[in-house]
Amino acid sequence: MRNVRSFCLFLVLGVVALAMNPNTASAALFGVLDQEHLVPGSLGVTTSGASLGQTFLVGVSGRFVGLEIPVFAPTSGASRAQVAILGTDRGVPVTTDVLASATIDLPSAVSFSSIPLMIEVDLSGAGLMVNDGDLLAIAVSGFPCCGSVAWRGGSRQLNTADYIPGAGFDLSGVSPTELSAQFGIDFEFRTWVQPVPEPSVAVFLGLGFAVLSWRGWWTS
Repeated sequence: MRNVRSFCLFLVLGVVALAMNPNTASAALFGVLDQEHLVPGSLGVTTSGASLGQTFLVGVSGRFVGLEIPVFAPTSGASRAQVAILGTDRGVPVTTDVLASATIDLPSAVSFSSIPLMIEVDLSGAGLMVNDGDLLAIAVSGFPCCGSVAWRGGSRQLNTADYIPGAGFDLSGVSPTELSAQFGIDFEFRTWVQPVPEPSVAVFLGLGFAVLSWRGWWTS
């Protein structure tokens, strides 16, 4: 019986360890979908530039684990891109306030009329904690500077589930330029967050493990 209990305990600990290790699974697998903005195929517009941005309002408190964006390398553009989460000031991305970042390989150029694939960006190792109501920004820049990248977007889809409207930006200039104001463009994206357990849940889990351990010791 003691061997069975030990096996079960090690099994539970193993599952927990896997869930906490960002290298064992995709960002989406151990997070929940927070914000999502998708544009119907016929309404999508691809914008290219050396650095593009999209603001979004966090809806789930927890650890920011990753995002998905439909980006690719335009003809004669960058082959890689730096993807970053930025802070904002009065609704505008602050390019010097980098909260988390990763470098990704860009797929080859596709026709501007076709729909590029969503590229997953794993940021789970950054340890970025976010709170419901935080206004942040996604930035995608050619890497190394300053090749162009292409990002699909379109008009704000207010009926899209889990989307609180943000704004698309061109971050290539001296100061960010809001594309949403000029052209009505919000870029497509999905963000994933690993929620922080409620204190009561954590307490009950701890008590449960303590009771199981005590019962195992008492009956052994």
